[in-house]
Amino acid sequence: MSELKLAVMQGRLSPPWSGRFQSFPVESWAEEFGRAVVAGIDGIEWIHDEAGLSVNPLLTGSGRLEMTRLIQQSGVAVHGCCLDLFMERPLQETSDFESFNAALAACAEVGIERATLPLVDRSSAARLSDDEVAGLLEACGEVGVDRGVRVDVEFDLDPERAATVMSRVGDVVGVTYDSGNSAGLGFEIDEEFAAYGQWVRSAHLKDRVRGGGTVPPGTGDADLPRFMDLLDLGRVDGWLTLQVARDVDGDEVAWIRTIGEQVRALNRAARSQAAA
Repeated sequence: MSELKLAVMQGRLSPPWSGRFQSFPVESWAEEFGRAVVAGIDGIEWIHDEAGLSVNPLLTGSGRLEMTRLIQQSGVAVHGCCLDLFMERPLQETSDFESFNAALAACAEVGIERATLPLVDRSSAARLSDDEVAGLLEACGEVGVDRGVRVDVEFDLDPERAATVMSRVGDVVGVTYDSGNSAGLGFEIDEEFAAYGQWVRSAHLKDRVRGGGTVPPGTGDADLPRFMDLLDLGRVDGWLTLQVARDVDGDEVAWIRTIGEQVRALNRAARSQAAA
């Protein structure tokens, strides 16, 4: 079993910006590199969204140079990019592949090797036919191949539909498995991994109540110990992103450090069980 490397979703190391639960941290993105070091976190999963569109350094040459400097200075990687813009502006409605291509080109320039396309909420895959989902993923995957950035999809499909779609798409696109979203939808984790686990190439750890919102890890319906047992760290390059519930505003670094320690303990337990 590979060694665990933890990333944190960008913005979780800062108070909510403009009252948003998750968004690009306009005023503190640079400070989050140093905060990640203090929190004992190995990397940051970048956010590309509507709220930060005009100021996101990922989208400018000078901004990417500054990102590269901070990566080298802190030793904190930028592991992946969450393309929330296309959850807010669904590609199945806009066909804005020019913006999608530009986002992946920017990721490639700064050395981000993976991008997650969220087909949830407004961009829900469950509201599309299998043909529509497969066609969209094939188109996005081809852009990723051209740009040298792996595209993974986060979706809200039940295990059977997910396996059907992914078997049609093949390896051009992978899956970002989200433990909280699956728990919130009432899916069974063993059924999910049996159906499409071979395509899970990245993962978000969070907890949710079935039919409800995000809650602190261990207090919802996600079976996190089983999640750590089933997650193939070799297939996800050893990385896991913390996309957890927030705690007290202003205490973000200590909170993420605590959650990180808990997740590493779960991983140690899974490694011990696998070795037994």
